[in-house]
Amino acid sequence: MEIELTKGSRFNLSKEAPDLKKVAIGLGWQVSKNGQSYDVDASVFMLSASGKVPNDNYFVFYNNLQSFDGALKHTGDNRTGEGNGDDETIYVDLAKVNPVIQEIVFVVTIHEAQETEQNFSQIKNPYIKIYNYENKRSIARYNLKEAFSQETAVEFGRLYKKEDEWRFQAVGEGYNTGLKTFVDKFINNSRHEEDASAREKKLENIQDNKPQIAISLDKKLEEKAPHIFNLVKKADISL
Repeated sequence: MEIELTKGSRFNLSKEAPDLKKVAIGLGWQVSKNGQSYDVDASVFMLSASGKVPNDNYFVFYNNLQSFDGALKHTGDNRTGEGNGDDETIYVDLAKVNPVIQEIVFVVTIHEAQETEQNFSQIKNPYIKIYNYENKRSIARYNLKEAFSQETAVEFGRLYKKEDEWRFQAVGEGYNTGLKTFVDKFINNSRHEEDASAREKKLENIQDNKPQIAISLDKKLEEKAPHIFNLVKKADISL
């Protein structure tokens, strides 16, 4: 039986589906019929115990559709929100998740919301659902019923580990911000930690093989070098 979640509620995924190996996270929404086009994006941050991504490649979004460990795969960017069913889906192979990852955060943002004067008051019936990817059985669903007004981003939910078990929390927290704010929160600060660690290793003559990733907020219009993440659509803004 599908679990109906409310804001802030949690459940133990490992106990509700003990044999679960591959989980799908479906995110969906509908847009107001006002003649405008809405480009709504689902992004995922895979965090260590420090609350930061351990490596830029653990940030999964429209221009990086697979995590560094291969555990997470994004179906790709839906730029219109048209049609029924899930608009974007994230597949998670729990067995492949790097043990350093303790939390997986699912965020949805409206691209260029300030320029287009769009917000989540114009987004209808947003939801996040969890189902078994192998047998398609639905496990849980959270319909966001909050009265959003000026919010341009929503943290939908979190998968997290506790006592070596995977659990899920329905968050439903709105923000009057964009994707860059989440990048600053979960990624940029962690880079300083990585840089310090790399310098220490260099002093010890230990080879640091981690790839150096440049993140800009520009949606990819053409193929870029594989070591560059292009996050936004028009201006190359280096973070």
